[in-house]
Amino acid sequence: MDIGKRKYKWGRWGQGKNVYPDEQAEALRMFISERIFVHFEDA
Repeated sequence: MDIGKRKYKWGRWGQGKNVYPDEQAEALRMFISERIFVHFEDA
């Protein structure tokens, strides 16, 4: 993850974490969903 493109997100109880930008996170989510469907058709 490129340091300049990271997004910092605060959690419920004050903890923080670095996350992917929204566009990249959506692309990763779609890729993983497609892979699950290909490998586990009944899922």
